[in-house]
Amino acid sequence: MEIARVLVEFAERAERNPTLQNTLRKMELPAPFNVIEYVKPGNRRGYWARKSYSREHPSVAQAQARLEFSEINYSLFGTKGTVERSDGTRIGRVNFIAGELMRSRKIISEEEKADRQKQRAIERLVQVEHFR
Repeated sequence: MEIARVLVEFAERAERNPTLQNTLRKMELPAPFNVIEYVKPGNRRGYWARKSYSREHPSVAQAQARLEFSEINYSLFGTKGTVERSDGTRIGRVNFIAGELMRSRKIISEEEKADRQKQRAIERLVQVEHFR
């Protein structure tokens, strides 16, 4: 409880102190408190949140998606301009193109590909048996 009270106090002080905000973001807490972090999104008030396990330990599909996303953004280097979306908001052209390209892709692991091939083979065998 004492540590939680101190962390909340730090977060309240950080609202008016950008240096303290940066320090809190970089701070590594000792175990078992190392699963929380200070988050301050934009101009809103900051808060303490639990760190996502998958951020530092991504699954195979997450790692593939991150790699593809970085390759897409690298290939779009130098692209300029903005795009107006259907709701009237404007976003960067690079973000729009990367989003459209990532939306059209499906990440499948090697195990899943092998399982699907086995399943298709079984389905073909069942169809052949059915026609006999």
